[in-house]
Amino acid sequence: MTIKESRDGKWRSKDEKEYRIAVLRGDGIGPEIVEQALRVLDTAACRFGFSIVWEEALLGGVAIDHTGGPLPEETVRICRSADAVLLGAVGGPKWDMLPGNQRPEAGLLGIRKALGLFANLRPAKIFLRRCGRRPPCANRSLGNRWILWWYGN
Repeated sequence: MTIKESRDGKWRSKDEKEYRIAVLRGDGIGPEIVEQALRVLDTAACRFGFSIVWEEALLGGVAIDHTGGPLPEETVRICRSADAVLLGAVGGPKWDMLPGNQRPEAGLLGIRKALGLFANLRPAKIFLRRCGRRPPCANRSLGNRWILWWYGN
C-alpha cells in the first residue's frame, strides 16, 4: 500500500478513490468562498474515505490580468479532464470598461459552452404569499422549496 500527503497535510492510502477537481477561484469574493468550499470538501474526503486532486486554473478577471483573456485554453483543457469543476464568482468593477466579449463574464459563458452546460439549477425558497402564484420558472415543489432554472446563451 502506498501513502501520500493530501492538501490538508494528512496521509492517506493510495487505494482510496481519487477525484480530480478543477478549481476556478474567480474574482471578488470568489476566492474566499472557494477556499471555504475546499476546506469542506477536504473534510468530506477524510470522513468518507476518498481523496481529491485539485488542479487550479484561471477564469474571469484574474485570467484577463494574467493572460489577456477571460478564458484561457489551458482552463478549458483542465476542466474537460476533471471529474468536477469548482467555480467561484467572476467579474467586478475593475473590468467594467472592457467590451462585452472581453469581460470576465464572457469567460463564464465560454466555459459553460465548452463543457456543454446550458442551464443553472439552484435551490430556492419561495414565499408564495408574496408572489401570489407559482413562479413561471419553478420546476418542482419540495414542500415550500423549489428548484429554479434559467437558460443562458
